[in-house]
Amino acid sequence: MPFSKIAIVGATGALGSRVLNSLARGFDPSSITVLTRQGFSSHTIYPEGVKVVALPSYEDHDAVVSALRSHDVLISVLSHKALDVEYLLAQAAIEAGVRRFMPSEYTMDVGDPVYRELGTNPFARKRIEWADRLATICAEGKISYTTLVTGPFVDLCLSSGFWRFDIKSKKGLIVDDGSAVGTGCTLNFTGDCVASVLKMPEEETRNKRIQISEVEYTGQSILAAFEEATDSKWDIEKKTMAQMAVEEKNLADEGDVSEAYETWIVRMNLCGIGPTRLEEGLHWNNSGKYQVRRRTLKGIIRDIVKDV
Repeated sequence: MPFSKIAIVGATGALGSRVLNSLARGFDPSSITVLTRQGFSSHTIYPEGVKVVALPSYEDHDAVVSALRSHDVLISVLSHKALDVEYLLAQAAIEAGVRRFMPSEYTMDVGDPVYRELGTNPFARKRIEWADRLATICAEGKISYTTLVTGPFVDLCLSSGFWRFDIKSKKGLIVDDGSAVGTGCTLNFTGDCVASVLKMPEEETRNKRIQISEVEYTGQSILAAFEEATDSKWDIEKKTMAQMAVEEKNLADEGDVSEAYETWIVRMNLCGIGPTRLEEGLHWNNSGKYQVRRRTLKGIIRDIVKDV
C-alpha cells in the first residue's frame, strides 16, 4: 500500500525545511502534517496546504498519538541533541498505527565498525544505541523503519565554515595531504531522497539502512574548486589527523563535549574511511523511475561562493 499521509517533526531546521519542501512537491501538500511545539518561534514559511499541529511538547504522549492518527509515516529531522525524544515519538507512532518511522540519522554510517570503534563521544554513543534500539523495536513488527545514511552535508559544512574553509578570508584547512576521499550530500538532494524513498514500493525500503551519496570530495578537490570559483589563491593551514585527535581530546578533557564531538566529525569527514566513504550511495537511484538528480562538487561550491 503506498504511503499517502505523512507527518514530519523538525521541519524548521536547515535540513527539515528542505525535506518538507521536497515532500510538498512530490505529494499532495494537504496530506502532510508538520508537528511543532506550542510557543516555538520560527520564521519558516510552510508550503501552502500543509497542516501544522502545535503540540504542548514532544513528550506529551497522548497529544502526539492524537496528532499522528491516520498517518502512514513519521519523519524525524530533529537535531542529534534530541535523540532521546525520538524514542518517545516512535512509541507514540506505534500506538497511533503509523507504519513507517524515518529517524534523524542523516550523518555518517553509525553501523560501520570503524564508527563503533572510534565513536566514544557521548553523542556518538547515543547515535549507536538509538540505531540499535530502533532496529530491535521494528523487529517486533509493530512499525518499520527506513534510515537514510547521508554522510556529511557538503554544502552546509562548507558554507558555514564547519570544515574550516572561510570564503571571505580565503583560508582553508587541509588534513594530512588532503587526498582522502569522502562522500556527501547537499541538503536539497537529501530532501529529494526522502521524498523518493516514500514513493518506492514499501517492501523495498522496509527496515533498511540506505546509503545515499551525491558527490565525492577530498580536501584538495575542495580547495581547487574554491580557488577556481573565487579566482584566487587561498591560504592553507595544514594539520595531521593526529593533531586533530589531540585537539578533540583537549576539548573533551576541558568538558566541552559538544565541541569535541564536532571536531571528531570534522576529522572523520576528512579522513576518507568507512563511515564517511559511502561509495554504494553514489549509485542509489541514479537512474530509473525514482532517480534523484546529483550535482557536481564544483557546481555546489560555485553556488556557495555566489551566496556569500
